[in-house]
Amino acid sequence: MIADFAELTGDDHPVHCDDEVASSTALRRRVAHGLLSLSLLQGLMVRTGYDRRTGEATLGWDRVRFPVPVLPGDVVHGEFTIKSARVSQSRPGLGVIVEECFLFNQRGNLVVSGEHGLLVRRRGR
Repeated sequence: MIADFAELTGDDHPVHCDDEVASSTALRRRVAHGLLSLSLLQGLMVRTGYDRRTGEATLGWDRVRFPVPVLPGDVVHGEFTIKSARVSQSRPGLGVIVEECFLFNQRGNLVVSGEHGLLVRRRGR
């Protein structure tokens, strides 16, 4: 996945792609791209199907942090909760929700956190 992400994005920095170079860094090994980890979190959220009939568009990610790197071979799982919800100011038939989102590795370490803004259809609209 790391190599595929590097090829797709053009981010082939040695810390992600070269074991020898990465072994001389502070982390002492290759690590996954932070944005790959964030993308995995987004994908896990979508796989739940929670917004299949209501989701209109991602508005953005805020306060994204990568406190611990994802390593080759790690297994991750995501968790998210609705932090806030409001009616869209420009489109009253739609709402804006903000989700607190977290990705953890198999050791229980938080590897990604952030807030996701999502434009959704309102009930009865």
